[in-house]
Amino acid sequence: MSADQRLKENNIILPEGYNAYAFDDSSYPSSSFVWEELGQDTYMSLLGSYILGPRWKVRFAKFDGPVESRAREIMISMDFDGNILRFNNRFPEAEEGKQLSRSEAQIIAENALSENLELTIKRDGQKHQMTFKDGDAQSPLKVIGKCGKETGTEIKFLPSKNIFTMIEFDRKTLQKKLRELAFLNSKISILLQDFREDKPWEKIMSYEGGLKEFVKYLDQSKKAMIDEPISLLANKDGIEVNLALWWNDSYYETVNCFTNNIPQKDGGTHLAGLRGALTRVVNSYAQESGMSKKENVQLVGDDIREGLTCVLSIKVADPKFSSQTKDKLVSSEVRPVVESLVNDALSEWFEEHPSEAKNIISKVIEAAALEVNSIFISVDPERDNVEIINDYVSAFHNQIIGLTGNKEQISNVAKDWGVYYQKEFIDGSAEYTVNHLDIIFLANANGEFIDFFPPKIQSALIVEKVRNLIKSD
Repeated sequence: MSADQRLKENNIILPEGYNAYAFDDSSYPSSSFVWEELGQDTYMSLLGSYILGPRWKVRFAKFDGPVESRAREIMISMDFDGNILRFNNRFPEAEEGKQLSRSEAQIIAENALSENLELTIKRDGQKHQMTFKDGDAQSPLKVIGKCGKETGTEIKFLPSKNIFTMIEFDRKTLQKKLRELAFLNSKISILLQDFREDKPWEKIMSYEGGLKEFVKYLDQSKKAMIDEPISLLANKDGIEVNLALWWNDSYYETVNCFTNNIPQKDGGTHLAGLRGALTRVVNSYAQESGMSKKENVQLVGDDIREGLTCVLSIKVADPKFSSQTKDKLVSSEVRPVVESLVNDALSEWFEEHPSEAKNIISKVIEAAALEVNSIFISVDPERDNVEIINDYVSAFHNQIIGLTGNKEQISNVAKDWGVYYQKEFIDGSAEYTVNHLDIIFLANANGEFIDFFPPKIQSALIVEKVRNLIKSD
């Protein structure tokens, strides 16, 4: 009945053929673990505080007729007392609806998720305001004063406790995100205030230097190899490219990519364009200056990006991403634009700053001259033939050497190096897995043991260890 009532409250009238399907939604791993391992009494004592209570879900759906006509689905989540927790209304992609601008859609979404919302708009010399409560307008949009030449939209809201299970804001998380936005948009100032404590806290974030200051902020604990970051701000084919980068004395590569202020942790076509231009320009300068020929090294991308700190931000209409999380940009038109603009900017900088350019090339050559062979040895010779091993290691790096052999050979190598491995069959199946030690060994040119590295160690620490060993020799 609670689910039906929620439909009525939202003026939703489902077409004929839609039915309600209710089911218990209480199978949480943590709940099951406490119940099974610690017993009913402990479970009941933790229920509602540390353990989520049981819930109902009611699904309104239709299973007859063409898919495009029944693709709509409504899911209502509620507790066992009938209180509504979530309301999810899914529409078919092809269904026509009201056309909204991005800002209009954002206000509607924020309003729907808010217990209280206050909207203030500064435009054309006048300040307008409108308030909402639980999604309903409390008054029409009205003029409340003058604002001069000031423009912008301000939204104050209190998240709805009926929708969100956790509404506690983490100040550090908010500050990090807002600081990031202030770096990316150098012409704006962002004020963050926190009134939850006895003494109010506030922070103004404004960075006129934009991405240059962003790079410096990221590298504040490192020693830079040049005085000022290399920067670029240009437009081409309707795409704005903003870039700042420099090298430091570390072995880490730190690259942050953004599209329309949205971060891409998995990079994408803008990162590919940057890397392509970077490799080409540095290689070209190293060859033309004679530095790479003198040291007899061939520079690759990994060498060039050692110690690089970079922020790349692009603005593009209608960007395309690999998923809804927008972690990777896949817009094909972005790569050639970024590659072209970065190529020209870096080439010009290297020509105009010869002494600093030589410092960078020297660091890159030092990285390339590091003679280290990476060897991967399979402990599953029954399944891992030469072709499989080659495909596997090439997915990580083209310079990794993959080795396999017969059972006796693998066993002897494992014993010599103290490596544990064991085949374990999957219940009821002929399939198996292999449990094994997960560490990296370091040996000298004679194959003698020097050191080992534990799992999940940062690659820069391995590089540093190897470099120090080479220097000591």
